[in-house]
Amino acid sequence: MTIQCQEPAEAEAYKIFKEGGLEPQEAKTSTLDIKEMKPDQTGLYHCSYRSGELWSPRSSPLTVVLTGAYEKPSLSSMSGTVVASGDKVTLKCFLKFKFDRFILIKEDEFHTIQNQSATCQDSQCQAIFNRGPVNATQAGTYRCYGAFNNDPYVWSHPSDPLELEVKELPDGSTRPTDLGPTQEAAKAARQPVESRNRQAPEARDPQDVTYLQVVFNGPNQGTFSTPRQTHTSEYATVVPR
Repeated sequence: MTIQCQEPAEAEAYKIFKEGGLEPQEAKTSTLDIKEMKPDQTGLYHCSYRSGELWSPRSSPLTVVLTGAYEKPSLSSMSGTVVASGDKVTLKCFLKFKFDRFILIKEDEFHTIQNQSATCQDSQCQAIFNRGPVNATQAGTYRCYGAFNNDPYVWSHPSDPLELEVKELPDGSTRPTDLGPTQEAAKAARQPVESRNRQAPEARDPQDVTYLQVVFNGPNQGTFSTPRQTHTSEYATVVPR
């Protein structure tokens, strides 16, 4: 994997460093090559550059993640996989494995994800992710991962993909998002009993983070083991502020 510090033309030297890591050394190159990705190389990376005698402020963080360490969770939509523009969508990530957190990503979005605490009951852990009101930009492929609080940048294998389709209403409008009490009651009455019983509370602590996904062939289940193969073609950029 290669991390690059995107700098102005007047930059003369660079530092690329990980939070909590060793003090970075001044370098003439704006890239950092990681030949073999390991858990201790995950985390938040920053860079800065020198012009003359002055160093720039450090960049916003780039979160480097290692995936494939644990068994994959499952991802399902409690709202169906075909929804109308303006609807709200509820996705559930779950597994019979005691993860502390679940992470939801949209495969073409490398800047916004949702990170939600897991709740465990009856030998199953899950997290509920609410999206919406949705429009065409929310359509696409979603996956989720599991992780532990004491190693938050080491993730499980990804879930199987979930394809979400968002359809525009015939007149091009969206469904109203604020329903009165009468409309809410009518909508609830139309839902199957099983569907209503499966509704979960709204996620309480979603977070947005920036991340880079790095994948290796790890074990199918259980705990972390030494990776056998890493992808070295991943490329990330951090921009000093």
